[in-house]
Amino acid sequence: MTEPQNRRRFLKTTTAAAIAAPHIISASALGLGEKPAASDRIQIGLIGAGGMGRANLDHCAKYPDVEVAGVCDVWKERRDAVVAKYWGAKPYADHREILASDQVDAVIIATPPHWHCLLAVAACEAGKDWRIR
Repeated sequence: MTEPQNRRRFLKTTTAAAIAAPHIISASALGLGEKPAASDRIQIGLIGAGGMGRANLDHCAKYPDVEVAGVCDVWKERRDAVVAKYWGAKPYADHREILASDQVDAVIIATPPHWHCLLAVAACEAGKDWRIR
């Protein structure tokens, strides 16, 4: 059975948490140093990991406030090659999965032209920012 919360117990727990926080939370997550805080970074996803998609993703990933969160392509080899380049990126085989992900804020649509309109509409419906390349 747990003891009821009182003032002394509350102060002990919060003081311990405050002392441990710098050791648990990285400086980059807080926005210290050269990297923006996690809440200020854009989590980007790529739909279509061919040559143009990879080039656009490489360009966007240069910015310190952009993190690659996911890569979607129907070809597993292409998808896995791009995911291996970006630590923390998640592979997706279906565009609906990447658009449904809460980890992705915006997507680059780098598919063949006949898919652009459908994916742009789906991105809008999912509340994602998008860019067709």
